[in-house]
Amino acid sequence: MFKVQVEQDFSFLSGEYRALFADSQATAFQAPVWLEHLYSSRLLSDCRAERLVVTVRNQSGRLLMVLPLVRRRPGALKVVEFVDFGVSDYGAPVCRREDIAVLVSNTAWRARVMAALRPFDLLRLTKLSRDFLPLTEFLGARSISHQEVSSYSVALDLDFPKWRLARMDGSLRKQLDKKRRQLARAGSVRFEVVEEHAGIADVFAEMRDFRWERFHDGKDAMQNPAAFDFYLGVAKDGAGAAQARTYALWLDDDLIAAAFGLAHAGTFLVVLSGFDQRDSKRFSPGLLCMEDVIRDCIERGERHFDLTIGDEGYKKLFGAGTTPLSSSWASGSAIGAAAGRALALPWVEKVVRRWAGGSWGMDSNHRPDGKQPSALPLSYPGSSPLPLPEHS
Repeated sequence: MFKVQVEQDFSFLSGEYRALFADSQATAFQAPVWLEHLYSSRLLSDCRAERLVVTVRNQSGRLLMVLPLVRRRPGALKVVEFVDFGVSDYGAPVCRREDIAVLVSNTAWRARVMAALRPFDLLRLTKLSRDFLPLTEFLGARSISHQEVSSYSVALDLDFPKWRLARMDGSLRKQLDKKRRQLARAGSVRFEVVEEHAGIADVFAEMRDFRWERFHDGKDAMQNPAAFDFYLGVAKDGAGAAQARTYALWLDDDLIAAAFGLAHAGTFLVVLSGFDQRDSKRFSPGLLCMEDVIRDCIERGERHFDLTIGDEGYKKLFGAGTTPLSSSWASGSAIGAAAGRALALPWVEKVVRRWAGGSWGMDSNHRPDGKQPSALPLSYPGSSPLPLPEHS
């Protein structure tokens, strides 16, 4: 019934993928522009990863599912996982809801998918919502829920004045109102969505500088040239495709805060933000900018505001609740089985660390606040001058 194959030249900008993605439960981190840029970025070579795009089609050739994966080898392990490189917050297969039930009910295609993925020691699928667990479990992957790896989001279910009253603490509203008055007295204030490529590039360059001052431990992905170029490419092309927006808050001619995010299925997902911590810090420009972004999203008719993963304290100030994410893994060898168990049993990590040549470490779940989730990711070895951690 199904044809499973590896399509290394698969185009995520093709009409068939756009149609599949539009009808799927996948996230903005599987959007056409995002994946096309991610697979063609320097991150692939810097992380010594090999493109592995697996497709499932029916007998007539209609595309039923895409697994956007990579294969890489940290130490002695051969690992297959979602294409991520520390810049994506959610992993997901791309499949229509109705097709998931059809695929799960058929046992023949599972063996074909696993054959397409080999050779591997460990199949590792991280940052999964519960919607995709039946499919990954059918593939033979064992799921582990990590309460410390959570995403943050809030419903945009009211007009902005009412939403502000319902979601934000009264003292915070009063504080931000005061900051806005002070900012208005300091000069001309302008908030806008930047759409021109040159303007987006200028905002990103300043946002990178803002974040350099904020994150002194080298764990900001924007300081990695390959990651910076990737984000900027998505911001430019995504603006034209209505898949990304870059926001800027100005005081006179000076940028004081900025945010970049993805738009998909009535949800805006915040990917990057930064603000001036020197001359404008007293105005809380980061919070004011985020409030303005929420106002714009509500006016556009979007229904959810997703602050993605990472435990930055400002997220709860805007009424965001947490949703735990899960990881799934399947072994293809004895060392892979040991590595998979290490996801839940810390003592096994010490053994696997020796087997893997000491290359294990925190990677795409590293957060700028220095906290580490309970999952045991594998490091991304490569020529990157800086690590590739989470970006929020």
